[in-house]
Amino acid sequence: MKKTILTAVLIVSFSFCQAAPFAWAGGGEDTSETQILVDMLVDSGVLTGEQAKAFASKAKELAARKKAEASRRARARGPRSEGYGNLVETRWDNRLEFETRDGNFKGAIGGRVHADAVYVSAENDLENFLRPGGDFNRRNDRALIRRARIYIEGDVYRDFFYKLQYDFTDSLNNENEIDGLRGAYIGMQNIPYIGKFRVGQFKEPFSLEELTSSNYITFIERGLPNVFTPGYSWGAGINNSWLDNRVTFGLGAFRNSINSGTMSSSNEWGLTTRITGLPWYEDDDRLLHIGTSYSLRFPSEWRGGSNNNTIDLDTGPELRTRDDFVNTTNINVNMENLLGFEGALVYGPLSLQGEFIGGWMDDSYDGQVSSPETSFLYGAYGYVSYFLTGEHRKFDKSRGEFEEISPITNFSISDGTWGAWELAARYSHIDLNNKDVNINGGVLNDITVGVNWYLNPVMRIMFNYVHSHRNGIGYADGVQARFQVEF
Repeated sequence: MKKTILTAVLIVSFSFCQAAPFAWAGGGEDTSETQILVDMLVDSGVLTGEQAKAFASKAKELAARKKAEASRRARARGPRSEGYGNLVETRWDNRLEFETRDGNFKGAIGGRVHADAVYVSAENDLENFLRPGGDFNRRNDRALIRRARIYIEGDVYRDFFYKLQYDFTDSLNNENEIDGLRGAYIGMQNIPYIGKFRVGQFKEPFSLEELTSSNYITFIERGLPNVFTPGYSWGAGINNSWLDNRVTFGLGAFRNSINSGTMSSSNEWGLTTRITGLPWYEDDDRLLHIGTSYSLRFPSEWRGGSNNNTIDLDTGPELRTRDDFVNTTNINVNMENLLGFEGALVYGPLSLQGEFIGGWMDDSYDGQVSSPETSFLYGAYGYVSYFLTGEHRKFDKSRGEFEEISPITNFSISDGTWGAWELAARYSHIDLNNKDVNINGGVLNDITVGVNWYLNPVMRIMFNYVHSHRNGIGYADGVQARFQVEF
């Protein structure tokens, strides 16, 4: 009797491992190992016919449950595609992207390299003003890696996101550039009424040209008014869009920090906001964009000054030069108000863009005048661009920024296609003078002409010619070329 019970237990255990339904009780012929064993036990008298049928019914029920569970798990994973792993799907979309089949985790790894060459020639008076030692050309004519960045970004459980980006410029150029973070944050999205919230290091919501990636700006260097824009800072902010992304809004509070990501040790901070609108939008190649930005700041070393409550505004022409053509040196300032206006028109291959940025410096003076006052410094630019090959600048409605250009046909020698070609011209002006408080930073005017060749969506060759005039001093002419790749 014990032997019979043990034998039956072994049979039941063995049958639980079978994947196919057990069909003996249905009257059909079954040649599975389990069925053969059961037949032998029936023939030997260990099991009766009724016991064998009951056993078969239980085995069928177990197999059906297993099959249903396997089907449910397959539906949860989603359809399998050739070349994909069991848990994560990967793809190449001008960068490496990966995503779990349930959509809970998404990520991407990418980067950029901008390799530049610069040549500048200046009148003797300007050279002597900037470099009395006579080494103007040796200092400013050079080849350099303007940017070399790598990043990882993604979503976590759909409602959270992150980014970490690092720039290796200093290590590659072996000069006084800044290695460091260019975006390091985590955030939450899909928040009712608020949209997205993030905390970490990221660009403050200020200026169309500053927020547009350096991969997608029309000229090699941003316009002269960019000297006023805050750029990357540590802080927390929200942003959202409404009316089918026709209106965007961003707001953040930031601690002043230097671009490497090191936070200032003092209590200086800023509050920055930007709002944009699309009063006319027919399609992605017909639109009118307008916007305004405001930032309230309490200056520190982050703005270039050597001590707290000072700023130092300086910039060269729209070339990557080491010498600053205008420079306020240290200005004593207790509070800074920045106000910017922006606009852009896209009409097929034709594009217009311009900005005005002004800064009010409260209680500002050069350290010598006896009565500090509010000083006003400002800059502006405007430009036009045109695609000879029929493309148009693409606009991201949800962020209020321009994005990548995709040529109608990529450059290919074998196919005889030549990518996309763009011509552009810009005028920029900046005034860093204020006689009332003895600020004599200078006035600079630039005319820039550019040619862009988009070989494909991730590679671009750029050429800029810049004619720069430092009022009251002299002229300079320069050329800058760039080979750019993003991935």
